[in-house]
Amino acid sequence: MKIRILFTSIILSLLFINAKAAENSILDVKDNDFYIGEENAPITIIEYASMSCSHCADFHNDTLAELKKEFIDTGKVKFIFRDFPFNYPALAGSMILRCVPDEVRYDYMNGLISFKIVGLIEIIPKQDLNYIKLCKVAVCNKKILMHV
Repeated sequence: MKIRILFTSIILSLLFINAKAAENSILDVKDNDFYIGEENAPITIIEYASMSCSHCADFHNDTLAELKKEFIDTGKVKFIFRDFPFNYPALAGSMILRCVPDEVRYDYMNGLISFKIVGLIEIIPKQDLNYIKLCKVAVCNKKILMHV
């Protein structure tokens, strides 16, 4: 009897977990997703990228501009950017970008990736990261941001 109750409980738990998982998909567009393009574009591309990934940087530097010009700017594609930081520098870069207003976030992101600013964080000892704190304050302060 106890085994039957245990087995039934496990099955019901698995069914409940499966039903919850079906409700939440990584393909769902969330309110806090940063994207470029038309909100109701017929095609949605979701990019998971790390700010310190050389392959992600190659895509942003060599391919994204053409994709943007041909498909995003014409309203055919909505391009969603999602963070997938591999290491501390990528996490720090992603956190800094979260403070930037949506209107200029794309330009800041391209700047961080193009100039490999995120890679500079790796060569500075973790105990001497005062300049990162300063960058966060400057980026998060809209008055300073608008005068840059």
